[in-house]
Amino acid sequence: MTWPEIQANVSWQPSRSWHFAGSGRQPTGSALYGGKRPVKPEAFTPTTLNLPGVRDETKKRVDSIFAERRRLVHLLSLHAEAVHKRWQKKSIEQRKKVLLTAWPSMPDTHRPDIHNWNEYEAPDKVPEARKDDFVWPHINSDDLSRPAPLLLMMYSRAKYSPDAFVSQDFDSMSLGMNSAVLLPGYLKGWTTLFLGQNTTKTYGQLRSWSQQPESKELMELGFGLPAGEAVLLLRLQETILRFLCRCIELILLPDVSLPKAQEASEEEMSKMLASLDHWQLKLVTTDPLQASLETPYRPPLELDFNRMTALLYAKHKESLEHLWYVREDPGYFYDGLLEYSEHQFEHLHDTNGRHHPELESPRFWTGMTFNFTLNACGDPFPWSLAKERLAHIVELHNKYGEEVAPGKCLPYDFEVAVCKLMDHHNRILYHISLILFMSLRPSPPLRSYYLRDADDDITDPQYPKKPPVKCYQKSIMLLWLLEQLQDKHAIDFYGLHNLLAYTHRIMLTSGKGRELVSPFVARLLSEMDLINQILRYFLVFRFRAPSTDIVDKVTLKAEYDSRCTTMHKCHEALWPELGNIFMFETHPLSTIIYPPDGIESNMETTSIKRQAEANLDAFWAKMDHAVVNNTGKGVLENLAPSLAGRTLKRTDPWIDPDIKNPPPPPPATPQHPHPHPHPPITVGKKALKTFTALFASTSVTPAAPPSSKILWSDFVNAMVNAGFKAERLAGSAWVFRKKDDEVKDRAIWLYEPHSRKDMPLDMMRRYGERLGREYGVEGGSFVRGGG
Repeated sequence: MTWPEIQANVSWQPSRSWHFAGSGRQPTGSALYGGKRPVKPEAFTPTTLNLPGVRDETKKRVDSIFAERRRLVHLLSLHAEAVHKRWQKKSIEQRKKVLLTAWPSMPDTHRPDIHNWNEYEAPDKVPEARKDDFVWPHINSDDLSRPAPLLLMMYSRAKYSPDAFVSQDFDSMSLGMNSAVLLPGYLKGWTTLFLGQNTTKTYGQLRSWSQQPESKELMELGFGLPAGEAVLLLRLQETILRFLCRCIELILLPDVSLPKAQEASEEEMSKMLASLDHWQLKLVTTDPLQASLETPYRPPLELDFNRMTALLYAKHKESLEHLWYVREDPGYFYDGLLEYSEHQFEHLHDTNGRHHPELESPRFWTGMTFNFTLNACGDPFPWSLAKERLAHIVELHNKYGEEVAPGKCLPYDFEVAVCKLMDHHNRILYHISLILFMSLRPSPPLRSYYLRDADDDITDPQYPKKPPVKCYQKSIMLLWLLEQLQDKHAIDFYGLHNLLAYTHRIMLTSGKGRELVSPFVARLLSEMDLINQILRYFLVFRFRAPSTDIVDKVTLKAEYDSRCTTMHKCHEALWPELGNIFMFETHPLSTIIYPPDGIESNMETTSIKRQAEANLDAFWAKMDHAVVNNTGKGVLENLAPSLAGRTLKRTDPWIDPDIKNPPPPPPATPQHPHPHPHPPITVGKKALKTFTALFASTSVTPAAPPSSKILWSDFVNAMVNAGFKAERLAGSAWVFRKKDDEVKDRAIWLYEPHSRKDMPLDMMRRYGERLGREYGVEGGSFVRGGG
């Protein structure tokens, strides 16, 4: 599916039916793969609460929360260093002993709420003893027995007031709420406020709908909570703070005498909090992998428009670079088209063990070439529009200043801008999920586990009943998570963030699990995580994401269609020419066979390169001709104007080195240097060696191919050494931002090599070229410093 087909009325694909290889029958849903749909609210009646009881419990828990936090701050201000050293020295078993003493019923698995739901499948079947796992899913010995998470949780809960965590804490209970395992009581006519309230008098304050009518609207908009959910949230926070204080006691006792809890003035609290700043520096990790695992325990998310803009900027530029290499590089086109074709359902055997009749047919390759090329052409559009919508939100945020704050009703035009961004991101998420839906099961690592229905020409996928054979437990869980990420209902039920975080964790910690994810699927997960990262920022303002109903759907559709006009015209121009442009006399891949980087050039390889480049140019010339007739401009001029001025790199004719008086070489292809070359960057010895090898690959001569490859870990360390901040997303994407960059919102999006530790030579060449185009750096830009 191409972007012109993504209309404003987004509809999700229903679940369909596949066969699991070896099952012998068509499976139905199961706890392992099917997942439960959200339970209808009317099936479970919440308990009716009484106002005096809610007031008493709320006040009691609020007082306890602030008292426990004061005690936590006091203990850490006195003993943070001792707590840090002793915890780090303990073995995993010793840490688990402390955790289980402080929390006897602590589960031993990551995300116990997900595991429990998949085991019991219905809220009335979940044992009472297990329901608490849905309240505190991040409190488990598997995560907290690691060196850093518990210390990070202590620091963040001490440093920040309880209201900073309410959205994060409420979101952690989302599965329990959606599944009706957690069924808070109900008190009609009252709203409880948390966001922006940081005193014992205002935190958890109950407001009457009759006396303060705006309080009902605050709850409906997600700025307040019903009383029953508020009581549950207060219980969550109180228990966590009490648990952290108990852990400190167990770590320090009996060697250290601990002070009793006492009142503290605001000035005393400020001094104690300031004393924790130096401890925080010890908890900061420069390892992006470790940072990914510690996210739930870090300080609460704060609105960061610079990071949001940088992420979208980086992805938009990556999509432009992808399109450029599809246009310029026959080897890149070959690899991309081959990879795309390898993720189509035609590769699955049917239940009779037969291949699909269309596989490798001219019709198959015509469709593959059309879809692959059109997807590359259309990919920059959604990210460009997302970047534009976010820029408008930033402009409004600067305009309104303090009026845009947690717990406040947002200005109407700001609310509309946020809703438009969320609506657009939902479209992107739909598009990515649809591609994942069609490509996951046929992917090379997984296709042997699935079968097509022999009677269907088009495959209808659903979940297999049994896990793939010879898979380890983490691998089975990873497959289940990937299944959920294809389904809108499952994403809404479990939460996109929860599914991606768990997927990312398994891919980081399980080599066998990672082998089940193809590079193509890993890139889709990275794009999903980008959408997730942006949308989660807006939970800073409220408990629930804002509804897009504030903007009329007809208006949204009309506006979106108007932005898609150019894409529609290009699609309409190319579709009638499907047989003329995308149908090849021979196999399409045979026309663009290109010697890989690192192969020494000679007359034969030079001839092959020049022929492949000529064939690729002819292919794009046909596309341009069709589009020009319909729009007056070529493909790149229409869809990526910033690329239209670039000059294609083409291989010069072969000159025999044995000729004594060879003819002068043709003039070099003019390259457009970066308008602002980067000043020298001081790096260490190892980083200098890495960058030297990287940029050598961008300018190798036929007689001197690059002699060394680069480990991906060395490349990441070199980028950090050069002043970049490295951030890893789910899947395989890394985003690098220059810390002292004059362009604050600039970043570069790069994919790590999949299932190998070193970077292929063609990846080295492309990444060197992209760094040069983005930052104006080259091999000579890096100079030796200390380290």
